[in-house]
Amino acid sequence: MSGSLPIIIAAATAGASTSASTTATATIDRAPRSNAITLAVPSLDGARGAQVGYERWLQGPRLGLTVSVQLREAAVGDYTGIRAGVGGELRWYWRARSFLHAQPTGSMIGWFIGGRVDVAVDTTHDDSSDRWLGTSLEIGTSALVGYRFAPWRGLEITPSAGLNWRYDVDLSGRLPGWSRTGIAGGLSVGWMF
Repeated sequence: MSGSLPIIIAAATAGASTSASTTATATIDRAPRSNAITLAVPSLDGARGAQVGYERWLQGPRLGLTVSVQLREAAVGDYTGIRAGVGGELRWYWRARSFLHAQPTGSMIGWFIGGRVDVAVDTTHDDSSDRWLGTSLEIGTSALVGYRFAPWRGLEITPSAGLNWRYDVDLSGRLPGWSRTGIAGGLSVGWMF
């Protein structure tokens, strides 16, 4: 009996240290992620190009600050169109938690409301007559509501919807500026780290 006591103590000590290291690892893995890289899925639809964004999480006020860039083909067929732009968005995650438990409470997940500003330049070329038709500047704002899912590790899926306002300016000066309102919809997929 006395010979087995050191073995029991060694086994209990090894089990306790393994349990402590597992708990420490779980605590580290459950820390809120402060960054996200996203890809706007609708920007891939029907034309070449993409819109890519970066979001930074400010945990105290539950705010996400996003910047994005886009470069894509804006016209096809007899025309070649190129669109380049930048955007910024401010999101407030009012609960910062999800019904899925892949991320801890306090992460940039769950319901959010936000405001967005975009600036883009479109230029169009008529391929049949080999001439540039013009360049326009588009300035837009959007009010959005959405929900960020984080189903597995750092994977994030974010649908959003809202209202937007756009103002276009013909930089050649041939056409007057014009504005329009509409419904905004978006879907992004990315990785939080």
